[in-house]
Amino acid sequence: MRYGLLVAVITFAFLLLAPLAGPVRAVDGWCADDPVLVINGITLDLQVQMPATQVLTARSTTTTVVVPSNVQGQVLVDDVSAFPMTTRVAPIGSPWSGNGALPITVLIDVTAATSYPERVVATQPLTVAQALPNQATATGTANTRLVLSMALFP
Repeated sequence: MRYGLLVAVITFAFLLLAPLAGPVRAVDGWCADDPVLVINGITLDLQVQMPATQVLTARSTTTTVVVPSNVQGQVLVDDVSAFPMTTRVAPIGSPWSGNGALPITVLIDVTAATSYPERVVATQPLTVAQALPNQATATGTANTRLVLSMALFP
C-alpha cells in the first residue's frame, strides 16, 4: 500500500513539474564550475559558465558574493576543475533587517586572453516553503565585470 502511494506521489510530482523544465540538451557547448555556498543558513549553487572552446583562454575567475554586513556566509565547495576560479563571501552590503528576502549580489570577474560570452546561474534549491526553485541568470563578456543581483528566501 505504501509503495503504491509513493509511486503515485512521484508520478504526480513529475507530471506537475515536467512542463516547467526547459529543453534538455546533451551538449550545449558551455563549460561550468559551480561553487556551493551557504548564506545565513541558505544553500546557494552558482554556475559560472563559458564556452567550452574558450576555457584555455581563461587566466582567472574571481567570484565574490556580496551579502549584508550582518549576515554570515561561507564557501562550501570551490570547484576549480574546469578553469581557475576563486570564490569568496564579502559581508559588506547594507545590513539586513532579518525579515523577508535576503538580498545578495554576485560579482564575476573573468580575466582572459580574449573576450567571449559568459553567464552565471544562481540557484537556491527547493525548500519546504518553496514550490519552485529560486533562480536568477545574468550574461556578460569576459574581461568585463558581470553583476547578478537576487534575493534569497529563508
